[in-house]
Amino acid sequence: MAILYRIWIVISFMFSLIGVINFWPNYVDNEFPLFTDVVSVLIFFPSFFVLFFSFLTLMINKLLIKKTVYRFLVGIT
Repeated sequence: MAILYRIWIVISFMFSLIGVINFWPNYVDNEFPLFTDVVSVLIFFPSFFVLFFSFLTLMINKLLIKKTVYRFLVGIT
């Protein structure tokens, strides 16, 4: 089960990163600003927030788990 979780994290990270890189809003010499806004709202913002908050949550969980294990091991010895 842990392997599936890691695979899911990597896949969602890669899709979010691709969405952020490919659909970064560029308004210089843009002929269709409304289309750019729609793409930004539908693809860019969700990809960006999934990428940012999933990475942030993963780091916080890793730090808290290490801290909890360390406290547990120190409490035993």
